[in-house]
Amino acid sequence: DGRPYLGLSRIAQRRGDLEYAKALLKEGIARSSGGFVTVRGPPEKKIDNRTKKSGKKDVNTDAGPKLGTIPDAGPNPFLLQALGTLEQKMGNLAAAEELYLQALRSRPSHAAAWVALAQLRTKELRQGAKAGRACYQSAERELQRIGAKPNAFVYTAWASMEYKKGKEDDMKSVRKSRELYRKALEADPRCSAAYLQLGVMESECGNFDTAKECFEKVLTFDQRNSRVLQAYAIMESRRPRDEVNSRRVLDLFERALSVNPRDAGVYQAYALYVVELGDIDAAR
Repeated sequence: DGRPYLGLSRIAQRRGDLEYAKALLKEGIARSSGGFVTVRGPPEKKIDNRTKKSGKKDVNTDAGPKLGTIPDAGPNPFLLQALGTLEQKMGNLAAAEELYLQALRSRPSHAAAWVALAQLRTKELRQGAKAGRACYQSAERELQRIGAKPNAFVYTAWASMEYKKGKEDDMKSVRKSRELYRKALEADPRCSAAYLQLGVMESECGNFDTAKECFEKVLTFDQRNSRVLQAYAIMESRRPRDEVNSRRVLDLFERALSVNPRDAGVYQAYALYVVELGDIDAAR
């Protein structure tokens, strides 16, 4: 069972003992038995009168009937991916890339490994958006091949990359990112990360009311998310000067700190805003 090895490795990482954490994962990879993925058929279409009236296509996010299973072709892909993440954290980028590829050879539909590989290649190895896009498209294709539900994690990471890497055509990258964030939220309507990142993107594009809708939506089911509250406060502070409600901004920062009093990012953003208000002592 690979799960105890993964749990023990995470405890070791929190203690700062990365070499022991690595040894645990390697031991788990050597000892754990292979798993399998379930293959499913197409989901049954559900007729929705609202979509029928609007002329939109039916969207199916439910898994279809079970058709069979596919065994892993190699070691435990979860442990391989976790070891790759650890190697990347330690600066061993070539080893990390090879471990992600091993995880995908073992289980081609392992979404987390595709995302990790895409982010390694685009952020660390500087291979550009094309390399990352190929990974995300492969993840989407492999998940569809086994009849798995769409993966919000894949679409959220993909959308973030398209927006950050699309400097040569900003409007095109924003449209593509919006489309991918919508796919993420169709797959998981309670995906806080997708709403947060979409809200930040809309704020940077000057669409403050749309950004506000994203943040308010998250807070209906994830009230204790300090990152959302921080992003919400920053967005409100960026409105045109005559539209900024300083009391509202300060209240949002205070809410974020009440949720997580140890969040350094909130303190930094809060202090910078207080400087804008002219209160240097309070910022200090």
